Order: sequence, then structure tokens, then C-alpha cells
Amino acid sequence: AFFGGIKFGKSFLKTVKKKSKHH
Repeated sequence: AFFGGIKFGKSFLKTVKKKSKHH
């Protein structure tokens, strides 16, 4: 569950970065 959270967090950060860049 811990490693799964890291994987999810990384993909989530990527999406956030893309959104902030697009903004």
C-alpha cells in the first residue's frame, strides 16, 4: 500500500505540474 501510494503520488504530481504549466 505504501509503494502504491508513492506511485499514485508521483502520477498525481505530474498531473498537477501539467495543470499549473497550462495555467
